[in-house]
Amino acid sequence: MTRPPAPARRAAGRLAAAVATATALTLWSQAPIVAGPPAPGPSCTWRVHPLPALPGADENSGNGISGNDGLNTFAGTSAGHAALWRNGRVIDLGPGLAWDVNRRGEAVGERPAPGLPRPTLWRDGRTMALAEPAGATYTRPVAINTAGTVVGFATFPGTEGEPDPMHPVVWNSLSPNLVRDLGPFHGEKDHVTELTDVTEDGLLVGIASDWRTLRSRAIVGTTRTGLQILPLPANTVSTSAQGAAGSFVAGQRIPAHGGPAQPVLWENGIPRVLTVPDGVTVGVSALAVNRSGTAVGDSLAGGLVWFHGGDPCPLPATVSGGSATANTVTDSGVLGGVASDSRGVGTPALWTRG
Repeated sequence: MTRPPAPARRAAGRLAAAVATATALTLWSQAPIVAGPPAPGPSCTWRVHPLPALPGADENSGNGISGNDGLNTFAGTSAGHAALWRNGRVIDLGPGLAWDVNRRGEAVGERPAPGLPRPTLWRDGRTMALAEPAGATYTRPVAINTAGTVVGFATFPGTEGEPDPMHPVVWNSLSPNLVRDLGPFHGEKDHVTELTDVTEDGLLVGIASDWRTLRSRAIVGTTRTGLQILPLPANTVSTSAQGAAGSFVAGQRIPAHGGPAQPVLWENGIPRVLTVPDGVTVGVSALAVNRSGTAVGDSLAGGLVWFHGGDPCPLPATVSGGSATANTVTDSGVLGGVASDSRGVGTPALWTRG
């Protein structure tokens, strides 16, 4: 459903690489892990549609789209305010950042407060605080589904010289004053764990990072079954899961032989390393996916879209010399993100095939 204004959402407190215990169960049955050949993709012709920004938006205000409801409403930020876009109109939610929105129009994100921003739910024109776990120093909700399940992470005071502990947390929008702290991944205190998305079916996805080994694992699960490790592609030392929909999970891996990060798409728990454009030598991550398996991602080389594991299509910018970043994709295949000009000034934008 979601994905960030690139780098902000995933920057906070994240270790770049991977590992939990190899004996952990996976949510899907573990068939032989062999990446199949890429599927033939449709035309790579895309049109970019800039969206209106709120008054006062400029290069310092972090304009862009981070999530969507799967249909026609997008969440993001403009001019330092949380915002929604629906049918080409921008809706001002007030100061803050909106990371995601569901089909009931409920949005989640954060708003300014003394010290660090506070987790927030917007519903029916009201702004409500989301509860924080006892002792947490910072809490961020990042995704919400139609059932009202909200996921994110919370950080806690740590030991000097070590990363602050980070736990996955879950709310329900009907009870914003209650929060469930899922605790360290498998009880391991050396793990920094966050949830990054939740599907319409209630599947949680995220990242468990071991700060001592500097390795991470893509994780999936439910509040009932707990979180488990997704199978690794061959010759991989680290993985992360960034977005999910239906039977698909999008993320990235760090190859065992070294080199930049590569995008990965899991289908029913089976990973496939996605291809990147010729000549791209920087890391690429798949940030979001829809129920049909259309994945979007980005790198320093620009925004990309893959159709069910096929070859990547680059996304056009609004102007020559500009860049594009897609952070989210609806079930109908509309992409949302940021289109930047040659100065790096970002504009919220959608992309459609045509």
